[in-house]
Order: sequence, then structure tokens, then C-alpha cells
Amino acid sequence: MSETFVKIDGINIDINNVDNNKIDIDNDIKPHKNKPITKIEVSPNEKYLVTYSQDDHSIVGWNIEDIDEGRLNFDHTVKINPKFKSIDRICVSDDKKLAFIYNDLNGLDMNNDNQVIELNLDNSDFEDFRVSYRYFTFNLKGEFILYNKINSDITAYKKHKIIWIYSTQTKNNKWMCKRIYEIPKDFELIGISKNDKLYLFSNNSIYEWNILNEENIRMFKNEENEVIKHC
Repeated sequence: MSETFVKIDGINIDINNVDNNKIDIDNDIKPHKNKPITKIEVSPNEKYLVTYSQDDHSIVGWNIEDIDEGRLNFDHTVKINPKFKSIDRICVSDDKKLAFIYNDLNGLDMNNDNQVIELNLDNSDFEDFRVSYRYFTFNLKGEFILYNKINSDITAYKKHKIIWIYSTQTKNNKWMCKRIYEIPKDFELIGISKNDKLYLFSNNSIYEWNILNEENIRMFKNEENEVIKHC
């Protein structure tokens, strides 16, 4: 198989091998200080791209609109506290809002001098529970979708799987929650698409659930391994 490279303002990136990427510097622009790129993420409408280097503890933003073929333009750098070893997940919106996890969920506005953004996450109903962030992304409308599991510190039988939908129109440096959904206990989240669809797994079947109209369809069923429940 032939190798594929993308040129980013003088940096050649082998997109067939992102995790072990080596970058060659052709000019004076040196994002990540010539360290390997660990992750690459693109915004929902493919207007903006971010790269993350674990070795350099940095995230770099690139403009990918109105560019020459095969070439991206350096835009912005975010430095990460080096005491945290790595970022577990990262995503970016078309208007350069950034979300990532290291130690905790972090939000930044790269258009506003890396202004820290908080979520008005109302956990008042879950004060005796532990919250763990499992998945998050931006959709095509620029909303932030967060999935977390909330487990009781008192009993292992009290668990909630919650989807939070946030507006990214910042108010007092916060994103405001618009809608909340709870995933039934017999279902597990597989993924979230940029067009507001959740993919869920239950009893050897995969379902697609539309957040907007709350309709769902079964996409696949593995009848050979189906679990039969007896009353």
C-alpha cells in the first residue's frame, strides 16, 4: 500500500500511522517543537483541525478552509500542564471551541485567548454519586454532546447513564445545558454521530437512536448469540 502524507505548513504528516508519527520541519514554523503527533481530530464540518503531541504537552490548531491542495495553515497553540501524562480524548468545533480530558473534563475557547469554559453541569440530584466522563463530541450545529456514567458511592445498584446536550454560546464562561436524556440500564453507548444519532448495544442488537425526534431503529441483530430471558 502506498503511503499518504498531508503537508501542514511545512510539516509532513503520515496519516497512515498517526500514533507513531514523525514530522519533518521544512521551515521556521515548528508546532509541537518537532515532537511526534499523538492524535488528530477534525471539526464536524471539516473547517478546523487540531493535533496533539503527548511528548510536547501541546495542542495545535490548523485552519483547513480555503487552503491550497494538501496544505494546512498553522493557527494556534494550547499548552497542557506537563504533570498530566496524556490526554484521553479530544474534540474541536468548527468555531474553535476545544474539549479534552486530562485529569478532568476541560473546555477552552481558542478564539478568545484560550478562555477556560465550564459546564453548568447540575449534579444536585446525584450528590452521593461519582461522575465519570465516557464520551463527548460536537455536532453539526456546534452543540456539545457529553455522555457520562454516574455511580452511587453507597450502593453498586444505583447507576445512571446520562446524555447532556449543551449550547456552546458562552454565558459567563459557561456552556448551558439544553437537554438531558437517560439511557436505559440494559443499553450501552457505542458512539455518537455528528448528526445527533446515538448508537446503542443491547442483547446482541445494535440500535440507532435519533436525539432530535427520539425515534430508534434496530440496525443489526445477532440471533446466533441472542440471550433468551425467562420469566
